[in-house]
Amino acid sequence: MWIGPAPKRPFNVNRFHGRWRWLYDFGTGDLGNDGVHRLDMAVALLSAASEAQGDGPIGLPSTIFANGGKWYFDDSQEFPDTMQVNYEFGTAKKTKLLTYEMRVWVPYGYLAESEGSAVFGDKGYLVIGNERWTAYGKGGQVLGKGEGGSHEAPHVQNFIDCVKSREKPYCDLETVGHSASVLCHAGNIAARVGRKLTLDPVTEVFANDPQANALRGRSEYRKPWVLPEV
Repeated sequence: MWIGPAPKRPFNVNRFHGRWRWLYDFGTGDLGNDGVHRLDMAVALLSAASEAQGDGPIGLPSTIFANGGKWYFDDSQEFPDTMQVNYEFGTAKKTKLLTYEMRVWVPYGYLAESEGSAVFGDKGYLVIGNERWTAYGKGGQVLGKGEGGSHEAPHVQNFIDCVKSREKPYCDLETVGHSASVLCHAGNIAARVGRKLTLDPVTEVFANDPQANALRGRSEYRKPWVLPEV
């Protein structure tokens, strides 16, 4: 019952509690564990920057390429412990690049944050951490800063407020939540097949790559679990 539709395997304590997320049958590695929270901020930030310069929302990436592997931990984890994923958005003339970096073994931060997102432009850059944001100019001078938590309570309240007001939530599913989830799955698939993938943003299917598309779901659901057709 615990392993659900996954293939039946001998009991292993590593498939339980917090450790299930590191195994292909159950989880999405740290890219889908903690990385999705970094990516949803990055998608929202990059999309806002794109709209501000008149290019519109970024949508889904056109190509995905991942490098990485299990280079540090010697354990039963199947997903990479070191990883970099590049996502290209837009057309050739208006391409935007989003890079996700994962180093779960490091004891230090990056850009003065333990984890977070940053957008870089030709006139400055903006860094968003879990509790604050800071805007920097070309020379590294601080242009602005603010504080605010990234935990779930404000999002829950914002959702409830938007149910009443009918306004769009700060982290809505259509432009942020779903996109960040697709980026996680696509990044993991690109790492597993070891090549650059081209994504159809409408069908969310990888072009001319049956092996990558096979990893979009399970090849078989163990009975009595089924995936209904809708």
